[in-house]
Amino acid sequence: MRRLVLVLVAAMALAGCASTLQGAYDEQRREECERENYGRDRINCR
Repeated sequence: MRRLVLVLVAAMALAGCASTLQGAYDEQRREECERENYGRDRINCR
């Protein structure tokens, strides 16, 4: 039982790290898109 709890806690921690990394990547890509595109093309930067 203790092993199962540890596995679940570890999985949740890894999922949180992956989510944080993905959010940082998405934000960086959005900023790059906005710098590279002007006018109507900036609307597509999501």
